[in-house]
Amino acid sequence: MPAGTKKSEAKISAMPLVIYLFYVVAVALIAGSLGYGLVVALMGAVGMHFGLLTWIIGVVVAVALAFVTLRFNLAQYVIIVATAWGGAAMTRVPMAIGVNGVSIERASGNLIGSMFEGSPFWTVIFVIMAVAGAFVQWRASQICKLEPYENCI
Repeated sequence: MPAGTKKSEAKISAMPLVIYLFYVVAVALIAGSLGYGLVVALMGAVGMHFGLLTWIIGVVVAVALAFVTLRFNLAQYVIIVATAWGGAAMTRVPMAIGVNGVSIERASGNLIGSMFEGSPFWTVIFVIMAVAGAFVQWRASQICKLEPYENCI
């Protein structure tokens, strides 16, 4: 056997571990971001201003949601909810600024609170968009299943 064969085999066999760890970190970050964002947004919606207490509660919920997501293999559902919520929020920001006359500073600081103050109609539209986005993604994930393939490497 050539001298470099064992070393290259070790590099090849370590690669799946690195890829899996990258996936785990990415899912934990998405879950943590979702948990933090939801808690901070809901606390802002009920009138709590962003401060140390809001930040601490947000971080605790972020770590808890990341742990639960990884522990119970909920990555697919967390990603669906996160992208649906984010997509609805991204369409809501221009409407809040343009229609309600909310300043960019206010919208970036507490969009959910500005939605409640501006008009209940836009809040209902936001919720409908988020639920519809999550439903469409969930339904597509039920219809299209990935099939394992033979690795030729």
